[in-house]
Amino acid sequence: MAELFLARQVGVMGFERLVAIKRILSHLTKDSEFVEMFINEAKLSVQITHPHVVQVYDFGVEEGTYFIAMEYIMGKSLSEILAKGIKTGVPLPGGLAVYIAEKIASGLDHAFRGTSISGKPLGIIHRDISPQNILIGYNGEVKLVDFGIAKAASSDHHTRTGTLKGKLSYLSPEQAWGKPVDQRSDLFSLGIVLHEMLTGRRLFKGENEISTIEKVRTAVIPAPSSIKPFLPKILDEVVLKALAREPGDRFQNGGDFEEHLTRYLRTLNLAPAAKDISSYVRGLYQNEIETDLSEFEQLIRIQPKTPVNTPVVAITSPMDQSLNITQPVQKSGKTIPLFKIGIGILSAIVAFLLIGIIFRVRNGSALLPLEVPKGIQSPVQAESIPAAGPPQNSFSPRSVTTQAVEPPQTPPGPFAVHPPDPQLHEDQTEIQRQIPNEPDKKRKFMEMAKRKAIERYYERRNDRLRNATE
Repeated sequence: MAELFLARQVGVMGFERLVAIKRILSHLTKDSEFVEMFINEAKLSVQITHPHVVQVYDFGVEEGTYFIAMEYIMGKSLSEILAKGIKTGVPLPGGLAVYIAEKIASGLDHAFRGTSISGKPLGIIHRDISPQNILIGYNGEVKLVDFGIAKAASSDHHTRTGTLKGKLSYLSPEQAWGKPVDQRSDLFSLGIVLHEMLTGRRLFKGENEISTIEKVRTAVIPAPSSIKPFLPKILDEVVLKALAREPGDRFQNGGDFEEHLTRYLRTLNLAPAAKDISSYVRGLYQNEIETDLSEFEQLIRIQPKTPVNTPVVAITSPMDQSLNITQPVQKSGKTIPLFKIGIGILSAIVAFLLIGIIFRVRNGSALLPLEVPKGIQSPVQAESIPAAGPPQNSFSPRSVTTQAVEPPQTPPGPFAVHPPDPQLHEDQTEIQRQIPNEPDKKRKFMEMAKRKAIERYYERRNDRLRNATE
C-alpha cells in the first residue's frame, strides 16, 4: 500500500538529517479512499510528539504523489525480532517484553489524551497495533509507527458499520464485530502483542481468516503462565485484564496500563532499559548489523543531484532509487547571462547613434540619402551634365552631350515657398571641369563628386528651411 525510502534532509551550514520517506504506491494514487487515509495519517501523526511515537517532519506532494517525511529508526520491527529470536533459540526475555509494552502504552496514552495546539484533546485511536508497527532500534529505541487507519475523536470521517480496520490477528472483539471503538480497543491489541512476546505464540490464529475472526470475537485467552510456566502469576493478571473481552473490564486508558506494567517490574526488582534492548537486538543481528552499517555508510555518501535547502532531498534507499524529491536551490549571489550583456551593449550603441543624429540635425546637417532627390541631375552621369560654355582642354568634345538643365523640383512643404537652387548649376559646371581622363580616376572622382554635390545641396536646403522658420 505504501513504500519506504531512506532520504537525507539538507540545510544551511552543513546541516543534514536522515529521514524516512513513506510514499503511496503508484497504482494506488487514483484510489481516493486510500489517498484520504494517507492524508489523514499525516495530519494526525504530525500532532503527536512523544519519545515512543515516530515523529512526522513533513508532508507534501511530488509529481502528483503524496509523501510523508518521518523520523528514521535504524533497527528492526518487533515482528522480525520475535521471529529471529524463535529461529535462533534466543526468545525475547519477559522483562524486555514488559518494557516494550510499557513504552507503547505510554505512547498510546499520549495519542489519546494529549492535546493539540488549540488545547483540545487529540483523541487519536491507532486501530492497527501489531508487532509490524512497533520498531526497535539497534540503540534500544522503542517506537510506535503507522497511524494509517488511525481515527481522531474530532474527525468528520466515520468508519462504516461492519467494516474491519487493522490486521485480523490483532483486532479487538469490538473491531471484529464492526462496532465503534475507542482507546480501549488499542489497549486490547497491545495486550495481544504482549501475550505473543511472552509466550512466543500467535494468540489468535485460525485455519483461515473467518476462523481467525471468530477466535477474536470469542476472545478465549489462555494465561501466559499456562504456556510458559516460568512466567509469574502477577504478570498473568496484568495481561488478562488488558485482554478482557468487554471494554469496561479492561484498563480504561494507556496510562493505567503503563502504570500496572511499571509496578510489575518494580515488584520483581526488574529495571530493564534501552541498553538492554540494544544488547539483545545486537546479539541477534550481529552479522546483519555490520552489513547494514556498511551499506548505510555508502548510502549517506550519495550526493543529491540537485543541492537543496528544503526538507526532502535525493532518495538514497537501496530498495528503490527511482524517487527523487528535490527542489531548486536558493542561491546567495546573482549571475547575468551573456545574452543580456550583449543586448545591453547593442542598446548603448543604438543610443549613441541616435544622440549623434540628433546633434547633427540640430547643428544644420543631415544624413545623406543613397539616391539623389527627384528633379536633381546626378553628377555620376557625366554625359548628362550640361556644360555652361565650350569644352575645356581636359575634355573630348565628343564625350560631352549638351542638355538643358531643368531647375530642381521643389518638394512640398516649407520648401515650396523658396525658388529653385541657382547654385546647383555652378556646382555641376565646376565638377565637369575637374573630371580626369583616366577611367579609374574618373570613376572614383565621380563617386566622390556625387557625394559632395548632394551634401552641398542638402546643406543649402537646410539653411533655407531654418531661415523660413525663423
